Amino acid sequence: MKVKTHILVLLCSVVAVIGATLGGMLYADHKIEQAIMTSQKAYGIVREVASLNRLATEVNQAGIQRVQQQWKRKTTTLQQAIADYPGEADATTAMAHELRQLDETFNKMLTLYQNALKSEFTGDFTQARFYRLNHISVLLHTLASLADRVANRNFTRVHTLQRYRDIFLVSLGGIWLLAISAWSVTLWTGIMTPVRKLLKTIGAVSEGRLTDRVKVTGDNNELNALVLSFNTMLDRLQDLTVTRKALLDATEKERIRIGRELHDGVCQTIAAARLQLAGLETECPRHDKIQHVKTQLAQALEDIRLIVKALHPVMLDELGLASTLCWFAKENRNNIETRLYFNVEESTIPPRLRTPIFRIVQEAANNAIRHGKATTLDVQLNAADGILDLAIEDNGQGFDLKVRPTGNGLVNIRERVEAEQGEFSLDATKGRGCCIIASFPMDNVPS
Repeated sequence: MKVKTHILVLLCSVVAVIGATLGGMLYADHKIEQAIMTSQKAYGIVREVASLNRLATEVNQAGIQRVQQQWKRKTTTLQQAIADYPGEADATTAMAHELRQLDETFNKMLTLYQNALKSEFTGDFTQARFYRLNHISVLLHTLASLADRVANRNFTRVHTLQRYRDIFLVSLGGIWLLAISAWSVTLWTGIMTPVRKLLKTIGAVSEGRLTDRVKVTGDNNELNALVLSFNTMLDRLQDLTVTRKALLDATEKERIRIGRELHDGVCQTIAAARLQLAGLETECPRHDKIQHVKTQLAQALEDIRLIVKALHPVMLDELGLASTLCWFAKENRNNIETRLYFNVEESTIPPRLRTPIFRIVQEAANNAIRHGKATTLDVQLNAADGILDLAIEDNGQGFDLKVRPTGNGLVNIRERVEAEQGEFSLDATKGRGCCIIASFPMDNVPS
């Protein structure tokens, strides 16, 4: 799955969870509010019934008309409340029936009082009044019980809805946590793992290990495409390193060939010309031009021999690196004082590293003289744990590492070090000289 898809899935899941949570809460709150309102209406009916009970006990001969008016008003209100009560059809029907019986009984009691006032009542008035009041009390109790039962059912429904809402929220939260966990594992596997592998390989490449590669696993997503591009870049970089090494080797061989041709060809020709001039000088001893030509040929022969040594010192193969560097220091003593510190046996230096180290010292000396205006150059060679360390330090004017130096000297040094799978570091401070450090593996040196 692509990274873009991962992000879209996360966004959609977040929106879905938020929408479900809000929708569920709104729905549950709406139902709870409805249940509370219904319960409040039921308790309103209970209160009206209680007021009817009080009103029934207030009936006397003096207040029949007042009680009758209040009773009519309250029963009308109660009847409307029962008719408007939502749901509970069986309960509202029963309450309406009880209310009608209550109204009839109350009206009969009022008729009883009115007849008593007109002296038309025959029989025991007290017993008849007690009977009516008792009947009214029973009906009021029944009506109140019905309303109270409805109210309790609605409050129970409120608690049930609240419990269901809590269960819904907890379940939704659990599902969301599981989804986040699964998505996090997928994200870590699909994104973070390739990134960590990529960073690890970049660190290895920065240390000079160009053979390391990032393993590609999983789907064809953007990160895997990046990893494949990085591996392809490393392949090309490794090919360039091999090509650079081959080019340096070819250049060195060409130096050797040119030096040999100069030594075996031009030098021999000049030497033969000097011998012929010596013979002419015997025949014409007073000819001054012959002596002048001999001097010029001798100087040309010396210059060519110096060029041959600079191209590829023969003593590097015959006498070794230490002797060649000592010769180099002696030859350049007029330009810079070179101090050599060898803490390694000549026999332990791999033959393949002799020419690169000599060329690095040569290049560093030229840079110190030409750009650094240095007067001393310290060359130190150490070996430990299979690593050959070369340190070159001068007392020149140095430079700012943030400013790219002119010339190709440092670039050539770095290329020679990296071509031998070595590590290159540079420490320079403006006004305080320059220090070059190169470390070469003494084993498994590439050919």
